Amino acid sequence: QSASNLISHDQIRRVGDSCHQPHGLGVAVVVVEHLNALQRPRACANLALAASDVRALLDACDAWERKRPGTGYRDLRAALRLMLQTSADRGVVFHGRTGNSQLPAPGLTVGQVRVWAEEGEGGERYVGTVHLADKKTKTRERTVPLTDGLCRELLPFLLGKGPGDQVFGLTYPQVDVRWKRVRETAGLPHLRLKDLRAQTAIAAERSGVALTVAQRVLGHGNAAMTRRYLAREEAMSAGDALAIERGLGL
Repeated sequence: QSASNLISHDQIRRVGDSCHQPHGLGVAVVVVEHLNALQRPRACANLALAASDVRALLDACDAWERKRPGTGYRDLRAALRLMLQTSADRGVVFHGRTGNSQLPAPGLTVGQVRVWAEEGEGGERYVGTVHLADKKTKTRERTVPLTDGLCRELLPFLLGKGPGDQVFGLTYPQVDVRWKRVRETAGLPHLRLKDLRAQTAIAAERSGVALTVAQRVLGHGNAAMTRRYLAREEAMSAGDALAIERGLGL
């Protein structure tokens, strides 16, 4: 199944509500028939986006930016690419008040991103790192290398700002309406931002990056949380970052 074939929360809620109606044994038959008529949802960790899905999301951001220039879709595009390639959570990337917490999400500041140019055989290319200060657990704090392509995507959001400034102008609450428009346009109406986190590990596995590297990139303190990893953790190299980018079709 593709990511666009998931059961919506609405459908699940309607089935759940019907279970509580006083219709006796007959309700069980109705519920079973209803479930059989629906496509089963995938677990978040097993939902693998194809390269065409990833491209559709980025193209949808571009389409909305052309339609409504300067309203945050350019920010969302760069942020989605960052999340896909580094497994960063929404609250790590976007700042502002969250729906279920008294504390605002910290967001990503310019000081957490380092980008520099290097001369190579093919000419100048950019390299860099991003420090993801995840507030959930200390073990999820990590520094991830950035590819040339991702550096170029982020550079316009870094120039002319101070270390404490936010990389992206979009706030945490402002993301929702834009994300819903983008995923609908991309043909992925049930895809959640949370689902993007697993794509880094999936792309890493597709590209032959060590599973222990994927564990480190996701910030998992327990190997079983990512898969049956070895106890040893490996640092992510620039080559691994490039392999993940290629695995995502970027």
